Amino acid sequence: MAAKEWALTDGDLNAVSKKFKDLGEKKLAELCGYSTVDEYNKALEDSEGKDEIDFNDSYHIVNDFLAQQIPKGAYVYITKDCYLNNYAKGPNSEWWEEVDDEHIETYGLQDKIDGPMMCRDLDFLCYVDDEPMENDDNLEFYGIKKHHLDPDLSWSFMY
Repeated sequence: MAAKEWALTDGDLNAVSKKFKDLGEKKLAELCGYSTVDEYNKALEDSEGKDEIDFNDSYHIVNDFLAQQIPKGAYVYITKDCYLNNYAKGPNSEWWEEVDDEHIETYGLQDKIDGPMMCRDLDFLCYVDDEPMENDDNLEFYGIKKHHLDPDLSWSFMY
């Protein structure tokens, strides 16, 4: 059998192999698009000496598949009370920011904000085989509950 068309190579393969080394070669081969451990090891060998870029923060395991953050995303919005009650003391609470006048003007939200709000800019994730990730899975990855989102402002996550 041959490697998948989308199989990781070079710096991507090196970074994923190092970040998730505890999973073992068999699982890494599968996640990285290789049919066998031998194929995977050959690709690793071929990638030696090539530019190794640190992609550690952009690759993740989601639903038992390898996913990568992509440079597209969206803002999600919650009320400030919801933030204080559910996210302020949690991990990554610093990634939330209060919606200020500049944000409202920049994004044309003048008629949509009717109280103190918080927002968070999320990078979308995509599986490495180019399958899109469901919005619910993106939200779950970031630890955000869909029912906390403001439906008028976070519309792209509400369908």
